[in-house]
Amino acid sequence: MTIPISDDSERATCPACKTAAPVVIVKKNHHYHACPKCDCVFTPKLVSEIIVTENNGHSGRHDQNQDATRLKRLVDKLGRAPGLVIDFGCGQGETTRFLQAHGVNTIGIDQNTPVQLKDLADASVDGIMMVEVIEHLFDPRTIFQEFNRILKTGGVVYMESSFADKKNLAEWDYLDPAIGHCTLHTLKSMFMLASENGFMPPGSMPMSAVFQNWFRCKLHRSQPCPKRPSQRLKSSAKASPTPWFH
Repeated sequence: MTIPISDDSERATCPACKTAAPVVIVKKNHHYHACPKCDCVFTPKLVSEIIVTENNGHSGRHDQNQDATRLKRLVDKLGRAPGLVIDFGCGQGETTRFLQAHGVNTIGIDQNTPVQLKDLADASVDGIMMVEVIEHLFDPRTIFQEFNRILKTGGVVYMESSFADKKNLAEWDYLDPAIGHCTLHTLKSMFMLASENGFMPPGSMPMSAVFQNWFRCKLHRSQPCPKRPSQRLKSSAKASPTPWFH
């Protein structure tokens, strides 16, 4: 992705690969940076007053046919019936309710739910659903580290989003702070994020015509999670200077 760099003086750390990245565009008074290493496009903070869609995803993304297709893809890649699935960034709970209605033990997690990732035991989860959520994460590396911790070996992350590859950022309406989009990934940044945090990306990650060209990928956990003291996890979560979700 080729982007003219407009400001080389103000740099921020890329949330995907930790590289210093310059500002390339300003939208609604928010400075978006483009990483020179992985091409991720991001803003380090959002002004909450302008966000208009928090926890209120578009209902068109959650009709039963779409959710049934998502479940089938997760189960096919997992190779067995899941014992526990996490609907991460569950919003109003449409996917959570669909999965539960189809006999899947499901916990919905969002920024204000009683259960959070830190509350889940190591290697206790078979699959994670994440539909149009990753673009809302300020710190996806920490989230993927937690995914690695809670997933069983061979567990699957199913996600959908839109990529910044080959996009005209000035015209791309998906790059909009008002809808809470702080981190827009590319194919390259997703590969790096997954592989550097204990996951094996699929052999190819194509854009699809299904679901309005939204990207979907299935990530396999590729290694046993590292053992970390639970107290360290709790302390880290409390000390985080930025929210994990808009």
